[in-house]
Amino acid sequence: LLFRQAREACDSYWMRKLTREKLERRLDTGAHVLVKTHEWTPQVRRADFEALAPMFSAVVVSVREGFEEDPEWMRFATHVIHFEDIVAKDESEGKLGAVEVLRRLAEHLGIT
Repeated sequence: LLFRQAREACDSYWMRKLTREKLERRLDTGAHVLVKTHEWTPQVRRADFEALAPMFSAVVVSVREGFEEDPEWMRFATHVIHFEDIVAKDESEGKLGAVEVLRRLAEHLGIT
């Protein structure tokens, strides 16, 4: 939605298996490419992700209190979003709220 609001092309189609060829084919269109995953799988292995990481301009990791952060994901993170900040509503207590979280993410992604 951030890319759409900024009128920038974003390819967010699902890829069952993450490969260099698939990423290059999508990046060749000039669009931003969104890769979403939750865990290492036979189709998205850590070693493959690590080899492809230089192709990514950002790796955004979402974390939540009460759940242990995965150090394997955190080492790739260029931006971390805390779930509690998204659902927070009281700015007087320093809680960010969804709009501020999105503003910071847009800034991190270079979307103006």
